[in-house]
Amino acid sequence: MLTAILVLLGLVPTLPANAATAPACSVGDRAGLVVDFGTVDDPIGGPRPAPSVTWSCVSPLRPAGSPAVSGLDLLARTGHALRFDGSGLVCSIDGYPAQGCAETQPGGLIRYWSYWLHEPSKGPGWVYAGIGPSGRRPTDGAMDGWRYVETKQGDVTPQPRQAPDWPVVCCTPPPVGLPQPPARVDARAGLASATVSWPASTGPNPVTGYIVETSPGGTRTRPAAGATSATIGDLTPGRPYTFTVRALNGA
Repeated sequence: MLTAILVLLGLVPTLPANAATAPACSVGDRAGLVVDFGTVDDPIGGPRPAPSVTWSCVSPLRPAGSPAVSGLDLLARTGHALRFDGSGLVCSIDGYPAQGCAETQPGGLIRYWSYWLHEPSKGPGWVYAGIGPSGRRPTDGAMDGWRYVETKQGDVTPQPRQAPDWPVVCCTPPPVGLPQPPARVDARAGLASATVSWPASTGPNPVTGYIVETSPGGTRTRPAAGATSATIGDLTPGRPYTFTVRALNGA
């Protein structure tokens, strides 16, 4: 019988071997997205993802044969994991906060994900959204912003700390951070092999692949893109093995 000992590690960012010259930055059927998980002054709602501010760019906004992209699509298409309440309100992004959904706290404080818009035709800066993300249809050069805040009625709601600056948001790589690690790793033993599996990881920097390391032996197996399992062969029956799953994310 083959014993499988499982170890779960954090995610390791990958770096390009050669930095290519970036193409000219221009608007063209693209919209930017900024997600701000708040500051140390905001309430603790579980482990805050790092980096605390990240951004990305989505294109095309009008895929052939499909409806125009919504503000909610911007979040989903950039790899962010979302949790909703029964009415469709966004309760958490990438597992933050871990629990709750815009409940009123003692003293009238409310903790929630605030939603912000930027349309070039309406001037610079962020504007608090007067429409829900599912009804929003970003235009070329527009930006959406989200920030987790704690406010009460009459307070000035803090804006996302990254300004809606097009050259930064859509033409500059965001800070490299570690997406959420897999929630668990499972292994099923065979005669001289083991099948290792894990749930997909999420986070502000989408995972591009995984590597499974086998010890002893030191072999490294990289499954096909999108796969969340791998079969490791050439193992010795009766010998304990440790399988370490590392996730990769490219900036």
